Amino acid sequence: MARCFGSPKLRCFFVIPAICVVLLSCDRSNVGNEVGPVRSDELPDEPGESVSPLQTATNFVPQFMPVEKIEDFSGSWSAHSIAVDLASDGSGTALWRTYNDCRVDPPPCDRFEGDDIHSGGMGTFKVNRIEGGVGIATVTSTTQSDTFGGTVRLRLDKTNGVLSLEPWQSEELLFCRDKGPFIDGVCA
Repeated sequence: MARCFGSPKLRCFFVIPAICVVLLSCDRSNVGNEVGPVRSDELPDEPGESVSPLQTATNFVPQFMPVEKIEDFSGSWSAHSIAVDLASDGSGTALWRTYNDCRVDPPPCDRFEGDDIHSGGMGTFKVNRIEGGVGIATVTSTTQSDTFGGTVRLRLDKTNGVLSLEPWQSEELLFCRDKGPFIDGVCA
């Protein structure tokens, strides 16, 4: 199976009333520009210091800061086999692998067409408010409520480009901003 180097992108494959079937693909513009892991003693000590495009998570601790505006969360975010897009108005979509094969498993399931995998996990949500510097969102639709459902909390590490979304399968999950540094072991 091919590994996705670069940023995952959500593309609208075709539209059925009220449903956008999406295709997860790779942005290959940075292929060949990957940089090897950085030792933890090479990571920046101060906010604003430059970092390598690839960091390791050995000693990585997110530096969450209070968020004042919903639009601070906006952008494209990714973690292993999961893509999240947030608009500046707080509306968001999530697309994830279910690891169930539609050829043998009931929906929700992932479809395979040649080398393409069409993720079967899909959800929409809305960040409604900021409470104590944390975004509070409501999941408005989901194919797997045990994975992504109910009320979700979002926290932001602006310095490292990391978004925390909790709960995701009853745990906190960290996402890297698609245009920020890639932190191996955090968003891999």
